[in-house]
Amino acid sequence: MAAAAAVALVAGTIAGIAISHSGGPGRPAFGLLTPYPAAAVAAGDYAAAGPGVPATLTGIASAGKTVVAVGSQGDASLSLPVILDSQNGGRTWARAALGRSTVAPGPGAVPALIARGRGSWLTLGQGGSVWTSANGQAWQAAPGLPMVAGDKILGLTRTHSGFLAVGENIPGPPGSGVPSPVLWTSSSGRTWLRKSGAALTIGAHGS
Repeated sequence: MAAAAAVALVAGTIAGIAISHSGGPGRPAFGLLTPYPAAAVAAGDYAAAGPGVPATLTGIASAGKTVVAVGSQGDASLSLPVILDSQNGGRTWARAALGRSTVAPGPGAVPALIARGRGSWLTLGQGGSVWTSANGQAWQAAPGLPMVAGDKILGLTRTHSGFLAVGENIPGPPGSGVPSPVLWTSSSGRTWLRKSGAALTIGAHGS
């Protein structure tokens, strides 16, 4: 093992040194180029989500110098929401303040998708949980999306009049049904309208 470590160290040293040829014709000049710094884990750039338990981030959005990342903390069955914000373009991060939520801890309670609307931030969990914020630093839980059995949220974006979430519905046991499209619309992120089936029929002009 010691011999293998020594070989790896020598190989890494050689790989980190490059020879530069910068002289003109007939006048070669050689020098050593400084190697690039080693890669580092990016988790150290984010604020700690809690003592001894790393956060898992699943979405990120920005507006100006404000950047917000969302995710979860803890085991899957007891995962808690995590929202981190940066007010200086990602240079430093802090854990955002979260208001009280009525959604039980677990996969459906944690934010997975995030978008910045005209006057507010919005994040959604796969179980339909909703969090809104005016500045990305303080968040409040909002009533969840209207969902039926088999619904799954796949995407979130802002529109000229609010927010739009898209997804699918698979009836019956997983893998047994044919998926159909579903979408949810909201002007503020606090009340939502679900549309599926015939309500999604495209008109003659594509509207």
